[in-house]
Amino acid sequence: MVIPQDATELANRQQDHKYLRFLFWIESVVSVVGLLIVTDPRLRGWSGLAQTVSSGSSAPDPSHNLLFATYMLVLLFSLIHYKQILRVTRKALPLLVLVGVAFLSVQWSIQPSATKSAALWLAGTTLFGIYLGSRFTPRQQINILCVVVICAAVLSIVAVRFFPDIAIGTGSFAGDWQGIYLHKNRLGRVMSLGVMLFAIRIGRYNARDLLYLAGLLLCAFLLVKSDSSSGLVVALAVILTRLGLDFLSMDRALYKSLLISASITAAGLILAVLANPSEAAALVGRTGTLTGRTTLWAYLMTFVQDRFWNGYGFGAFWSKGSATLEVVQRSVYWAPNHAHNGMLEVLLDLGLIGLILLGMVWAITFIRAVRLALNGNSIEDRWPLMYVVFYTLWIIPEAAALGAAQINFVLLVAVFSYLIIRGPERVRYFADDRIGQYIGLTSVER
Repeated sequence: MVIPQDATELANRQQDHKYLRFLFWIESVVSVVGLLIVTDPRLRGWSGLAQTVSSGSSAPDPSHNLLFATYMLVLLFSLIHYKQILRVTRKALPLLVLVGVAFLSVQWSIQPSATKSAALWLAGTTLFGIYLGSRFTPRQQINILCVVVICAAVLSIVAVRFFPDIAIGTGSFAGDWQGIYLHKNRLGRVMSLGVMLFAIRIGRYNARDLLYLAGLLLCAFLLVKSDSSSGLVVALAVILTRLGLDFLSMDRALYKSLLISASITAAGLILAVLANPSEAAALVGRTGTLTGRTTLWAYLMTFVQDRFWNGYGFGAFWSKGSATLEVVQRSVYWAPNHAHNGMLEVLLDLGLIGLILLGMVWAITFIRAVRLALNGNSIEDRWPLMYVVFYTLWIIPEAAALGAAQINFVLLVAVFSYLIIRGPERVRYFADDRIGQYIGLTSVER
């Protein structure tokens, strides 16, 4: 019996389709696990992944090892989809130079071993972000992140219920939920991200929106229980951004006047806060020093001035055993282990050179995200701008602008990667990728 050639080709295609769908499922699971780890959860006897990575500690750590395995799998997947990765790297010069400067900073680092370790982790984190941005569409990225946030929320509730001694704050943070994280602000960061994700998913007004609404309410509940003022402010800002984009989609002719009015209002609010920090902080139940942050910032500026151009080496300033860490913790009564300001942290790590490079990545992302948001109203159009707003607001009170194993930086790189390969025309996103063709991993064409 002779099998027709068309039937053989169809059978082979169906077999490939099953294999490629399975591979995509594996990649999605690995991405969920990796993103959950870089939210920096706490395990028993663990001092935190970000702190361990930056200090170059060689102590055995299950999450450390799990993240390493995840990055190795991401490297494997990147080799499979090398065309997409190359498409990003060809246009991502500021990002690549930034990572290169982190490696070069070993030469002037006050803790070379810590800098070498942190730079290697930064390279893995950057590759992870490029992979996410070039492999998954924004809608798929949001779906993956929703799973990550729900896992973090459920695990945090379980931790509060069964391990309250480590899941609920003590001392000055008594009663504040921190869940599976080392600090309430880390739980607040993840839950404010969840509020943004579920807010952007609600919009079709169908039965599925009820699930997104439930997710939003769960994240909002944990955000309130954490008593994270930074998280509450960021969540409110991203919701207002979502409402503003809805308004623009209704009447595009008003967007210029709206942007001008919003810019004037924002500038006025910033000036008011700078002129009256105590009154502004009192509105959210905090002191005018932002819980001691402004005192720390003023003190750290003396260190910045000493090494203004190149910093102290990536990940070296706060590394375990460094002289700078000991001096700062002796001088500031609450013993900080990071600058609590993203821009200041970059200045300490890589100086003005690093801050300019990161600023270039941010500016490219922001400009393209604004253009995209003003020209469409789909999830693909809105996600980049909403995330840039989220990222920008979080780096003011926290040192999450540039870091090894930091979810904020991973997602910034992912959004940056998506925007630079998307291009001005609405072309097919995965046109040269067989897996993308079979499974439908293409950008939404409108």
